[in-house]
Amino acid sequence: MTQQEMKQLKIGDKILDLEVSQNFGKKSICEVIEVDETGILITTNDKDFEGAYPHRFLFECDYNSIQNI
Repeated sequence: MTQQEMKQLKIGDKILDLEVSQNFGKKSICEVIEVDETGILITTNDKDFEGAYPHRFLFECDYNSIQNI
């Protein structure tokens, strides 16, 4: 995802957390729960990822860690 695409995300959008997906060997599909001027906050209801969320991604440095789905 580009930085510009990340800035266009809205609350309720679904994204794939690439780093957690790679670390757990399973797709981590998340929902955007907050957007502000510096980044986004995501979470998931998948019990396999309990403790990993909510997680914050900053526009300036984390845009390549997530992907639109």
